[in-house]
Amino acid sequence: MATGRTSAAAPENGGRHVHLVGIRHPGPGRAAGAVLTVARPDLFDRRAAEIVHRTASVRGLPLREG
Repeated sequence: MATGRTSAAAPENGGRHVHLVGIRHPGPGRAAGAVLTVARPDLFDRRAAEIVHRTASVRGLPLREG
């Protein structure tokens, strides 16, 4: 995410499933300026992953505006 090569990842950490989504800054380059991290005990199914991605999109709006 730091280099812009991937926009999301879903590792497992100590029995918790983690979903990371990069939030880009409006400047040049593809690297993430921030990362939304969500952890939960259950796997991220398609619906849960979509909610995380939409949340990241909404959270990124102030970065694009400011």
